[in-house]
Amino acid sequence: MKKLIKPIIVGFLTLMVVATTQLFVGCKKDEATVTKSSKQITAFSFASLAPPLVGSINETTRTISFTAVGAISLADLVPTITHTGKTISPAANVAQDFSSPVVYTVTAEDGSLQVYTVTVTVLDVYIAGYQMNAKFIGDATKSVATYWKNGIPTALTNGTKIAIATSIKIVGSDVFVAGIEYNDSEKSVAKYWRNGTPTTLSDGTSNTNIADIQVVGNDVYVGGKDNGKATYWKNGDAVVLSSEPSTVTRLAIVGSDVHVIGMVKDQAKYWKNGVITELPLTGNTSYNAIQIVGNDVFIVGTELLASSISVVVYWKNGSKNTVTDGTKNCGGSSLAVIGNDVYIGGTEAGNATYWKNGTAVRVSSPSSALSEVYLYDIKVIGSDVYTVGHQDYAPAYWKNTSLTALTTTDQTKYGEASSIIIK
Repeated sequence: MKKLIKPIIVGFLTLMVVATTQLFVGCKKDEATVTKSSKQITAFSFASLAPPLVGSINETTRTISFTAVGAISLADLVPTITHTGKTISPAANVAQDFSSPVVYTVTAEDGSLQVYTVTVTVLDVYIAGYQMNAKFIGDATKSVATYWKNGIPTALTNGTKIAIATSIKIVGSDVFVAGIEYNDSEKSVAKYWRNGTPTTLSDGTSNTNIADIQVVGNDVYVGGKDNGKATYWKNGDAVVLSSEPSTVTRLAIVGSDVHVIGMVKDQAKYWKNGVITELPLTGNTSYNAIQIVGNDVFIVGTELLASSISVVVYWKNGSKNTVTDGTKNCGGSSLAVIGNDVYIGGTEAGNATYWKNGTAVRVSSPSSALSEVYLYDIKVIGSDVYTVGHQDYAPAYWKNTSLTALTTTDQTKYGEASSIIIK
């Protein structure tokens, strides 16, 4: 019996050595590539956020950067960190205040140090539109011009007259919103609000429609229709583009050049500094969005085919590209050009949809046959696509395909979102 004890003990010790070796190997990733001088941060994230936020690591500058969108508190974020050093300070999984850059120091096995600076940038979501001041439609029900910042509504009008906000721009800390408000004579009056203070553009003797606002330096441009004619205002001075029935749908300002798209007698038109440039069209067409990227002019519209099917179309420097195949009614309302990617927001057979380089992405569908959904504007931040519109007659925005219903002041929930800025 004594002869068996030694082999058993030796075998047991051998198993312990193997198990211990495997344990230590499993504790450290990429052990073969880690040296005593290794001190890299290989991953940095905020896993507790929904969805988790993953940092972009630049080894050249030793910086780690995050871009967060919406109302996020930076005061007590808990980082998850992977590194190749011996220790890191401040420690991982310990809450830090990231409202200003935070420096992390990785110490290698040999005592050498590597410093990383972590910066979190928070972008705010601004949306313009309107909300109804009562749940049930009646003579006393009015739309209230509104903008939302990170989902919190700010009413621009008091609800005694019909008012609608259609476009929003942010310059520094200033919030510019354009829209209309009816007067006592039941005429729609062109206005824009700067931080809630209104500036009246039209005289109120005829109806106006406002579609867009652009702010460049100290100049404020607002585009729409006044007395039935395509008009834009620069710092309150009206520029009439056509004497015929017409309207402005969007503006783009580049340097001293004013690019305008709109309609004249139900046909799409493009003006540059007041001069019309005709683009190739087929049937009735509307121009709904414009973006200037370098020397390239992108315009998005909707074209009605002979088959009575509407298709999404965009032009790049006058060259026409048909996005949809003409088997379903589709409309293009908005545009975002990011690098080589062209995003177009709109509808496909009654469904809120955007197209990336011609490929359709279904964002949302009506909840019933009696409701509807529509997209009016689109923005792209990194890999995320933000769109705004209405879902079942309620103001809403989507991050990719995730819906956020916008809060209304009196909780009626009815309204519409028409313009979005993320800044």
